[in-house]
Amino acid sequence: MVDVEVRDVLLRVGGRTLQRTGFLAAAGAGRGYVEVKEIFARAASSLAIDRSGYLKNVAAGAPRIEWPPGLVDVAGNPLCGIRGDTAVTNKLTTPEGPYNAGAWTSAGCTVPSTNNPSPRLGLLGTPDLTANFVREDTSTGVHGLFQNYTIGASNKRGAYVLIKSVGSRTKGRLRITNPSGTEASVVFDLSAGTISSGTDWAGIIPLAGGWFAICVFGGAGAGNPGAQFGVVFRDASNNESYTGDGASGFLITGCVATDNQFVLHYWGTGAASVSDNFTLPVNFGPTDVTVLQLVARPIHADAVGDIGIEPATFKLGSGKLIRGNFQQTTRLMRAFIGTNGGTDVQQTVAIPAGGLLTIVSQFRNLATTGGITKLDVGSGFTADSPTATAYSAFGSQTLEVGSNGSLHLLCGVLVDLVFARGLRTLAEMQAIP
Repeated sequence: MVDVEVRDVLLRVGGRTLQRTGFLAAAGAGRGYVEVKEIFARAASSLAIDRSGYLKNVAAGAPRIEWPPGLVDVAGNPLCGIRGDTAVTNKLTTPEGPYNAGAWTSAGCTVPSTNNPSPRLGLLGTPDLTANFVREDTSTGVHGLFQNYTIGASNKRGAYVLIKSVGSRTKGRLRITNPSGTEASVVFDLSAGTISSGTDWAGIIPLAGGWFAICVFGGAGAGNPGAQFGVVFRDASNNESYTGDGASGFLITGCVATDNQFVLHYWGTGAASVSDNFTLPVNFGPTDVTVLQLVARPIHADAVGDIGIEPATFKLGSGKLIRGNFQQTTRLMRAFIGTNGGTDVQQTVAIPAGGLLTIVSQFRNLATTGGITKLDVGSGFTADSPTATAYSAFGSQTLEVGSNGSLHLLCGVLVDLVFARGLRTLAEMQAIP
């Protein structure tokens, strides 16, 4: 194996770049790294998980550096990355409460008229998130919090909630339904930090201070209006109809319900989120390039059905000279070379299991036969995939990180993105200092 020297590194971006160099984006140089100034597109403030496991506010125009809980390198050190999400609209009103007014209704619960401050849920910026203590009463029956909302014609649904157990109530269900009752839901157990769901995709993220983020995505059928978001309590035996103790319940905030897209995060009290992506001016020149991508395993690796977008890590050049993204229906990773006036060259490979998606793409610029692309996820490179149409030298281009267009957004956490000169192996790229 031939080590990749620093002078062979054209550019690196992401959390590992920040940890190694002190810069979020850095160009390789003969004796070290040089910071590359990035231009961010996110126009609104949003939230990210910090190294201690708390949610923090991140100002507009600043990258969301996130530390996914449990994500570590081979030495056991925590890894961070750049958070990216598709822009979605929250269909719920007053998503942080109070939950006793407006469109919110409850069953078998007592809800206070004011929010409880939750300063440890958001560390930086103001205001911090607030939460309501939704307390079950002593009645026998269903206990829960609900809001009806209007949905569009799509059958894709997403829901999200930030929740903390109070008293003996640790189990429940997050659900979204359509007017005919078709449901997508996830059952959670906060004492164990686990979830279970049917055919829908769902996730649970442990946060500091006893908080959890829970999300579900699935088809809930079309209908307008009459959809419903709900957090339904369950007793220790997983019954949804039981006699409450009058003291237990959940601290709840950050409720989200969407249609047409899935939801991975909570972004504040506004109705719409703003996607994270940014551009970097680069000048690679005419050269063969190997690209390493490390992405914290995101929803598109495990979702069921059509997720509405094809998430992308990057594209290079206005003509999309080279780009890497994910195929939503087959759950494949893809590498493209765009040709001037010709047909794109494409390679696909199955998304592997594990906490990180580790991908190496080789992009070769041939003057006679056009571009060649290969992919390796640890099982060896795919075969050459050439085209008869050559494409122009890279030259001065714009690298867009976290996007390949409005419907091709990252939707995950980018740990590392490295461009190196030459055709390199996965092992060589991972060994770059």
